[in-house]
Amino acid sequence: MPGKTKGKQKRDFGIDSIEVEKFRNFKPMTINLGRYITVVSGQNGTGKSTLLGMLGQPFGLVDKKDVFGRSMRAKFTDMFKLSPEHDAPGEHIYYVNLRDQDLYQSGPHVQVKSYKRDGYKLPIRLVTGARRGKGDGNIDYPVIYLGLRRTYPVGEIPNAASTAPLLTVKEVKQLNKWYNAVFLSWRQDDLEPVKLTASTAKKATILVNTKSYDYLANSAGQDNLGQILAALLSFGRVKDELGDAYRGGLLLIDELDATLFPASQEALFSLLLSAAIDLEIQVVFTTHSFQLIEQAIAKRGKSNDVQVAYLRRRDDGIELVDSPDMIDVLADLTVKMPDRPKKTKVEVLCEDDEAKWFLKMILPRAVYSKCNVISAGLGCGELGELSIREIPSLSNSLFVVDGDAVKNACAKVKNSPRLCILPTGVKNPETAIYDTLAELPDNGEFWTSMELGFHYSRQMFIRSYEESHGAYFPDDKAKRRADKSWFKSEKSRGGLGENGKEAFRQWKSMNQEECDRFVSAFSDKVERTIRRVEAMVKMGKSL
Repeated sequence: MPGKTKGKQKRDFGIDSIEVEKFRNFKPMTINLGRYITVVSGQNGTGKSTLLGMLGQPFGLVDKKDVFGRSMRAKFTDMFKLSPEHDAPGEHIYYVNLRDQDLYQSGPHVQVKSYKRDGYKLPIRLVTGARRGKGDGNIDYPVIYLGLRRTYPVGEIPNAASTAPLLTVKEVKQLNKWYNAVFLSWRQDDLEPVKLTASTAKKATILVNTKSYDYLANSAGQDNLGQILAALLSFGRVKDELGDAYRGGLLLIDELDATLFPASQEALFSLLLSAAIDLEIQVVFTTHSFQLIEQAIAKRGKSNDVQVAYLRRRDDGIELVDSPDMIDVLADLTVKMPDRPKKTKVEVLCEDDEAKWFLKMILPRAVYSKCNVISAGLGCGELGELSIREIPSLSNSLFVVDGDAVKNACAKVKNSPRLCILPTGVKNPETAIYDTLAELPDNGEFWTSMELGFHYSRQMFIRSYEESHGAYFPDDKAKRRADKSWFKSEKSRGGLGENGKEAFRQWKSMNQEECDRFVSAFSDKVERTIRRVEAMVKMGKSL
């Protein structure tokens, strides 16, 4: 297989879009293809398989063979099931628009139209180009079509013949690497490829012998993967053989997810994207798999490497939902009203109302809005202990304690990844605010700029504090209660600005560096918690 070319600019190749003027139940529409991957989905009967046939019809490379010795062209009868009653001549017109301006001699806009076919069972023939002549306008471009919908247990395929495939040592090594990657094989078995062909089943695939079992025990999923990997090896050969004359290729897969478990589906998607980039091919596949659709939607971006085309049935025909959201896909495929998406919020437990107030003041609104902040009414020791306990209902909670908590906390609590210590030194919030304001000069800007509607001074501020505290406290708890009582009273009467905002701004201006460090660390913990919770929810839904 050719290696990846680093730093090489992407060149234009393949199909840009398909414009449907009329074709069976399709409404007029334009479907844009991804540079490398296009995912086609929709309910049954929405023309997904028909769309693959329309894309493959104009192309074929007869003089180059795949690894099974077959021409690299899509066979008309494999892709289309025509109706003598409903498929009338002239009722099928569409255009394939090419990215590669030089691929087709008549220009980048390729017409495909149906004409009457006399003397055959099939009522029509689809002709590429403006003229009706046999084969006129067909484009020399390698295409492989894989219909994975019909699966057969390998041991039950009638008239099957097995031989050693004509693969090079390099191709066998590549096959092993891909195979183990998709099936997540930790043992990395050395696989012996086996070519299996069956004319009655119209198939050819590569199966494998391992140390534990032979090819007859291969599952349907292994069978389907063998067909896909054989196609990739085939494009690799053509690229090597043509050299600079190679212009890309088209791989069409009907029902990619058939018989593969979810993790393998995701691994296969990643493999196809990587291989498509390396081989300069476009992969277009149909699927109903939520995992594959979600993966493709997540990969969409400005680069246009991946696109999702969702087809929806309406009374007047089939319409395109271009670039759908996952919630729309789930609703249509499950035929259920979607749950309104809820933003994940992190539960944050604070010691008391003062700590909750301080947290709201210090955090940017964008961060605070991601939290459900609760005044727990618990001491710092109790919250610290909860932060290191494995309690399921609190496993995704954060715990906020005052700065004075660090004095007596054990090392295990101090280092708890879920514990957040307010940046107030070794003080609680109300004491930190008081000490900051009490040390300001009485002619300072804080006192003169307060818009309280009444005269307020440092003397009044200190007097209110001393009157609320009295002269004697039997213990620290009594002083703490007095601190809280004073803070609530002073804040409620506006002495600290609206809801204490002016006092907090003053404290923050004198402790900016500590504030920034706290906000950064707290924000990181919130984001990590949200990602963990959402990943757990996603895993639960996929099981």
